Amino acid sequence: RRTCKCSKTSASIRAGTNTVSVTRKKLAAVAEKKIAKKKQNWRLQSNFVVMKTYENELDEMIDVVVKLIWNYTIICKLFEKKEIYTQVREAYPQFFITMYESLLCSLCVTIDLLFCKKQKATSLCNLIKDIESSRPEFAKGLNEKISLKDGLIEKIGGIRNQVCAHRWEAKTPKEVFAEVGIKLNMIKEIADLAQLIVSELAEEAGGNRRENMEQLKLNKETLQFTEDSAVRVMAAFAETL
Repeated sequence: RRTCKCSKTSASIRAGTNTVSVTRKKLAAVAEKKIAKKKQNWRLQSNFVVMKTYENELDEMIDVVVKLIWNYTIICKLFEKKEIYTQVREAYPQFFITMYESLLCSLCVTIDLLFCKKQKATSLCNLIKDIESSRPEFAKGLNEKISLKDGLIEKIGGIRNQVCAHRWEAKTPKEVFAEVGIKLNMIKEIADLAQLIVSELAEEAGGNRRENMEQLKLNKETLQFTEDSAVRVMAAFAETL
């Protein structure tokens, strides 16, 4: 039986086309698998979180406490009750109103952060909780010190919650401040407590953390330099009067 050359050619073309089609499908399938794998790896990387160690969190809290003390030092000097400073503040009300509210809110937010008891928060309270099983008596002593100031910490946290971070429908900021009766000496009480707690934790952790904090960042010379910086700001304003 004879077969037409055209038929053979057509069959060959069809076979070649089918081969190309199969090859393309295989390549497409391989490409899809690669894309799917990349997406899976991306999702895994997105979900993977490197947890901070206890030492990481302690170093972070040390830095927060240092900034809290510096902040308190600055606000006390800028708003010291001296006649010349009062004249400066009255001459530049917008600047000093902004500075006061910003520094005060920063203090309140920082204190609320340091003594936060939420489970996933990085805070002094949770650092103490982390060592309760290994050093129960030490942790108990620190918690007792905090408990003595719980009421004041809660008041300062109220300013953070109702003025600095949020605004409530029921109360204006002025009403919140009047209700809490916040004063800088109240802030100092909690700042001193925070420094005491973090110093004890730093000492317990070992290394040179406490030494670095107390002798380099919170020593008398550093705090005096911080205060003098605020004094120079006030002196510069006073020269314009």
